[in-house]
Amino acid sequence: METHSQTDVALPEEERIDLLDYWHVVRKHAWTIGTVFVSVLAVVLLWTLHQTKIYEAVATIDIEQSTPQVLGNNVQDVVDLAPSNYWFDREYYETQYRVITSRAVIQRALDRLGLAQDPVFLGVDKIADPEERKRLIAKTDPVALLQSKIKVDPIKDAHLVYIRADDPSPERAALYASAVAQAYLDQNADQRLDATKSAADWLQGQMGSLKTQLEGSEVALYNYKRDNDILSMSLEDQENTTSQKLRTLADEITKAQTRKIELAAQVREIHALARQGQMGDFREDAFAPVLKSALVENLKDKYFLLKQKVAELSERYEASYPKLLEAQAQLATARVDLQKEIDQIVAATESEYAVASDAEAGLERLFAQVRVEAFEINKKEIAYKKLDREAKDNQRLYELVLKRLKETDLSVLLKTNNIHLLDAPIVPRRPVKPNLPLNALVAIVLGLSAGVSLAFVLERLDNTFKSQEDVERLGLAFLGILPTIAEEGKEVVGPRGDLFVHTHPKSSVAECCRSIRTNLLFMSPDQPLRRLLVTSSGPQEGKTTTAISLAIAMAQSGSRVLIVDTDMRRPRLHRAFGTSNEVGLSSAVVGEAPIDTCIKSTEIPNLWVLPCGPIPPNPAELLHATRFQEIRTALAERFDRVIYDSPPIAAVSDAAVLSTQVDGTLLVLKAGRTTRELAHRGVAALQSVNARITGAVLNDLDLDSREYGYYSYYYYRRGYYGEEKHHNATGSA
Repeated sequence: METHSQTDVALPEEERIDLLDYWHVVRKHAWTIGTVFVSVLAVVLLWTLHQTKIYEAVATIDIEQSTPQVLGNNVQDVVDLAPSNYWFDREYYETQYRVITSRAVIQRALDRLGLAQDPVFLGVDKIADPEERKRLIAKTDPVALLQSKIKVDPIKDAHLVYIRADDPSPERAALYASAVAQAYLDQNADQRLDATKSAADWLQGQMGSLKTQLEGSEVALYNYKRDNDILSMSLEDQENTTSQKLRTLADEITKAQTRKIELAAQVREIHALARQGQMGDFREDAFAPVLKSALVENLKDKYFLLKQKVAELSERYEASYPKLLEAQAQLATARVDLQKEIDQIVAATESEYAVASDAEAGLERLFAQVRVEAFEINKKEIAYKKLDREAKDNQRLYELVLKRLKETDLSVLLKTNNIHLLDAPIVPRRPVKPNLPLNALVAIVLGLSAGVSLAFVLERLDNTFKSQEDVERLGLAFLGILPTIAEEGKEVVGPRGDLFVHTHPKSSVAECCRSIRTNLLFMSPDQPLRRLLVTSSGPQEGKTTTAISLAIAMAQSGSRVLIVDTDMRRPRLHRAFGTSNEVGLSSAVVGEAPIDTCIKSTEIPNLWVLPCGPIPPNPAELLHATRFQEIRTALAERFDRVIYDSPPIAAVSDAAVLSTQVDGTLLVLKAGRTTRELAHRGVAALQSVNARITGAVLNDLDLDSREYGYYSYYYYRRGYYGEEKHHNATGSA
């Protein structure tokens, strides 16, 4: 829970700092933003005031979907311009908007007002030369000129349209809007009338040919009915009669076939019975086909009674018994009589079967004949229906064209229109252009946007160091800042600026130096930085003033401090402390003078200075000399702190050589001047020799500038330095 709480607090702080960064950029470039803003506003306002005043007149048009139905809903317009669904509706209205500004409508308006030769309209009224005026009139397109003054403005979710006309003259603006609106109404009415007349002429031309076709089709239908005897009985009745015959014959044939099948079965069964008798005996269950005959049934009963009697006598008597012989004779006579009757039934049944077969054949022949007649009637029906259909179609078409022709004649007489002028334009009193409030608002927005954008572009292009964050992005520890050294609003340079920390111990510059001194001491408490090299990436970045100020701050803390001028190309320490440069470090290295005589005391307690001495021709070689190493060791034993002021690291190799012989190197960066590329090269040069870079100081920071208001707040506005007015630090190297 505690971790979450810290995170919740930290995020708004980061956002606040980002917003402050943006605000600092705006404050820094406030003059640039103001200049751009005022310039844009002035230019726009002057341009607006010099523009010609334009007036706008508006005519309101109502575009309905259809014309009024004067003759009722059953009489439709010949030309229907109304849409039928949403998409057609859109296309229709979009088309009408284009029609309003079309050349045809604009030409009507021009002709209505007679503007084609109007000098004022054509803009040649101020030309005195008649020939030049004619030439310009001939080159001018009056239709395009009027089109440029007309604008169509549809009203959303309505059938209303604004026709707007603008002109420097309010009266002419109203005149143009009225003329275009009326021309559009006339164009639409004439278009409908012309289309209706064209349709009427075409319909009239079609009437004659349609009438001839109708009469011809009716005559052809009559002749066909006469030739095919369809007049006495309709073709439909003939079809019904034939169909009835076919159904009846089909039923009779079916019955005949059924009877024939039944007779054939009976013939087969009776033949089987007859064969039984011929073979000597009958089976009692085989008489079913002939039991319809009463005689056969009596003979059958007599036969089987005698047969039973013979069987009984045969069991009781011998074969020669008279009664048995008599019974056998009677049985034989009965069998003969039964056989004869069965043969007669067979003959009768076969005769009946033959009759049924003949009847079936006759019915089938008659059915085939009636079928042929039905096909003939169907064939006649095809031709008949074709002729009848043509006649009816010609009749309907003729009636339709005749009806439409009459409706068209009525439409020609009615001059209806689906477009109406709802509001006529009035003469405007106030101009619509130029719109001073709108242009001023646009100018304010553009001016502020352009100014702020330019400020951020300039800020983006500025690749110099301006803040602690810039230094830390270089990968170095930030030791502190040195404000610009100024007194009563004027920058202090030269020796007065170099010794400013001594002469103004309560100034913000002195306090900043003490802060840098403290940061250096706490960077390595176990191994104090007794030998410190102060250098910069390039010249004129304030490294000498920084070295002197830092040496004074260390001396004020009670340490014995020596500042050594190792810039053997452009030495300056002797001028800052007002000492002689006849003998110095170079003299001691080459053995011309002992080191004790070269070290000079200063007016500042605990601070001594070792000037450069005569400038040698080979400074880098002196720094490599064994004598210089001995001097450096002796100085470290005699003083608590030794500060070396060296040349710029990017200019010569002296600083790189010295950086390997000291405990740490301090890099001075001048605010608003040292570029990131130059600083990167300086750091790379030190890192290439494995120098120990203790950190960087941001020098010459103007706390009164809006750009560095952040530091001004922390170092001045809180009153850290008592009643003494704040000062700022740095001079030149």
